[in-house]
Amino acid sequence: MGFNILDSSGGSKLHSGQIIRYTVNVVPGIPVLWVTEITHVDEPVFFVDEQRSGPFSLWQHHHRFKEVEGGVEMTDEVNYAIPFGFIVD
Repeated sequence: MGFNILDSSGGSKLHSGQIIRYTVNVVPGIPVLWVTEITHVDEPVFFVDEQRSGPFSLWQHHHRFKEVEGGVEMTDEVNYAIPFGFIVD
């Protein structure tokens, strides 16, 4: 997807209210600006980012972390809706 972070507000440490700007190639070779906000952080358990502008009608991404033997298990849950989704329903 050609995912590229352009910048993030408030430094590199994750925090609620942090805005992150990316470009992604939804169509190969055509970069689209994508802006997300970190809405919830509970280190080291989870954080949530939500789209503020970009290629989806809805994007909410939960990242969960759990210590396991030999490392950390990460689970992602994404709730999303594509634009013009009524066409493919």
